[in-house]
Amino acid sequence: MRKKFVFNNIQNKSPNCVLLDDIKGKHHSKHKFSISVTLNFNEETSDLPGGHIRYGLNRATLNLELDGCSMPLQDRKLLSELQTEILVERSHRTLLSNSSSASKEANISAELSKKISHKLITKSSSNLNEGLVNEITDKFDTLVASISASGDKCKPQWHFNNVTKTPYLVGCITNEALGLVTISHLPSKIKAFIKVLPRDVTITASDGIWPNEHNANKHAVARALIWHMHLKKKLTPYVSEAELSCESHE
Repeated sequence: MRKKFVFNNIQNKSPNCVLLDDIKGKHHSKHKFSISVTLNFNEETSDLPGGHIRYGLNRATLNLELDGCSMPLQDRKLLSELQTEILVERSHRTLLSNSSSASKEANISAELSKKISHKLITKSSSNLNEGLVNEITDKFDTLVASISASGDKCKPQWHFNNVTKTPYLVGCITNEALGLVTISHLPSKIKAFIKVLPRDVTITASDGIWPNEHNANKHAVARALIWHMHLKKKLTPYVSEAELSCESHE
């Protein structure tokens, strides 16, 4: 029996904050198929009357609801730890001497930048008046979230928890395997959605929103108002939702 996979009904209500970009199904055996997911977390800016805010998630939960199929615990995979790659760019200049063929190497600059990638970038050399400049990019992976799993075979869950000093999740999981799904009948459907609670949301910056005085109680009231009047409708009952169906294909 051949299987056909259909990905549809995708909704990302806060796509810069969290983007459920793709869910894929792949044939494994007669009664099983594998699924994988692509996710991205970052910060989002939202306009409000009189100003704007920036916010992100310090926690989030990826939920699956399976109809006509199941994912037994032994077939479930733990996602890789969410990582972001730190790229350190180092420039070296070889100074050419007029009096001799000797040369010396001087370190010019070091620049730090963040990039979600798994590729090593090496910049090419270029000739300048001062000499030969070689720019090399080194990469270091840094852990930004721990991922744990819970739920039963019909409603599995994966929990993302920020473990950095950055107040929100930032990073990407690309085509990461979630596990093997056992088919009980076709068509089978998998609904995927990301849920957050008010305590999972971090307001990282604001302009024209907070009270002028540094009063913790007033700031807490302002946060509660922003949640109930603005963020709640953007982030509940889910932030992102998508559906994958598996059908027989003759």
